[in-house]
Amino acid sequence: MKIFSHYIWESEGVEKANSSAVILQQVKVKNKCCLLACVCDGKEGGEEGIYIAGNFTEHLVEWFHRQCIPMINQARKAERSPQLLEKEIKSMPVFDLSGMLVWGEQFCYFEKGDVKSLLFNRRFNKKQCRNLSQMLFDKDKGEELLLVSGTLQKGISILISTAGFCEHISEKEMLEVLFEEKAKDVEIQKRLKELWKEDIVRGGAEYAGAVFFRVG
Repeated sequence: MKIFSHYIWESEGVEKANSSAVILQQVKVKNKCCLLACVCDGKEGGEEGIYIAGNFTEHLVEWFHRQCIPMINQARKAERSPQLLEKEIKSMPVFDLSGMLVWGEQFCYFEKGDVKSLLFNRRFNKKQCRNLSQMLFDKDKGEELLLVSGTLQKGISILISTAGFCEHISEKEMLEVLFEEKAKDVEIQKRLKELWKEDIVRGGAEYAGAVFFRVG
């Protein structure tokens, strides 16, 4: 299983700071792909929120390399990753966030607050785009942290982003631009920027924070 990924973290102009913080870490452990992707938005907290978002992602990256990867390296302990991830997230202040931890064929998806998460795949040989959060959780989103674990399927693609990312772009357009089953890292970045720039033209948010990856 291979994972192709990239991110976008952009701000239109210099007057407004980008309130989001983005994580995309990808390494191999015993020939297995391990990935940590996360988007955290601190806009609700103003200047303090921006600081909190950046501080949160910095600490989560440190946890990934110092604790998570060594644990995944020991197969018998890898299954504890979701529990320790939840503990780590709850130990820090944070506003809206969405993310996924992947190790081999296993994943743990987590989210809190107002975020966007989309799943792209094929069903009956037809491309489709679905709300990932609605698929994985059977209750309305609130302020609590939600986590779920499962098995990752080949051929899917996932977008996690700030809630306002591409708000003026339809899911059909997102599907046509992003869900290219042979796109690699640089091409993914190019397509994310293309969507964001078009969204700005249509009156969308002046900042962007998003991660997209596909499983091949």
